[in-house]
Amino acid sequence: MENIKINFFVICKEVIMDKDSNSLSLISIFENITSKSIPITYPKFSIVVNFTVFKSTDLKCSIRVNNPSNEEILKSQEFSIKTNGENQKIQLLNHFINTPFNIEGIHLINLIINNDEVSSIPLTIKKN
Repeated sequence: MENIKINFFVICKEVIMDKDSNSLSLISIFENITSKSIPITYPKFSIVVNFTVFKSTDLKCSIRVNNPSNEEILKSQEFSIKTNGENQKIQLLNHFINTPFNIEGIHLINLIINNDEVSSIPLTIKKN
């Protein structure tokens, strides 16, 4: 989407958001999960996306996780956002609890806006 710029898109263990200032504290940013055995159930992680929208519009946003075979294994709830000005910053925070990862390899965390994949980041699941 040409009217959106991704400012940051991260996976972390914890997010603390100050309700007054809207500032974020991201705890333990990571891109790899190593386990003694696969499949695993990862207890908790968060996805944080911050992006700028350059014109007023209605957005439907969600996060989707695909395994290395490109099968969808997880999808967040969909968020409806109405922007009301140019250069508006949007922050999405998604918390995932007890997420199963059944195969090793690079999983893709995808940002979906209005049914289009706008951006993705890798999450590597590996056995040690």
